[in-house]
Amino acid sequence: PKNMVIYGAPKIGKTTALSQLDNCLIIDLENGSEVHLLQKPIGAICIAPAMMAKILGNLDESANLTIGTDKATAGDIKAMGSVHVSCPVDEMVVDKEKRIVTTPAYMEAKSIKDAAEGIEKLVAEVLAMVE
Repeated sequence: PKNMVIYGAPKIGKTTALSQLDNCLIIDLENGSEVHLLQKPIGAICIAPAMMAKILGNLDESANLTIGTDKATAGDIKAMGSVHVSCPVDEMVVDKEKRIVTTPAYMEAKSIKDAAEGIEKLVAEVLAMVE
């Protein structure tokens, strides 16, 4: 593949997002590792940046990632060895060295309209990274 965009289900109730990783729509740590090791661009939306922290942690690597402003999940990202960068829902965080783009989406959004701008920016950035 030329790139990879992964996304997950938003946090549910008072449960931290990390505890919901097993319920994500896409969990493919092996494929994610392969795409990363091939230095392909990766876009991670919603809880997927925490999945990327796990992938990178398994490789003894780290990246600048965002899930928005949720302190518990930001702490989980840090515990897995990556750096969490607070970010509003309509923005994204780009780790140019690791070629990973992240946006909070439904970790912060109240509607698709809220999430759309950040997601659109992420997709444009991932596509710009494709060689």
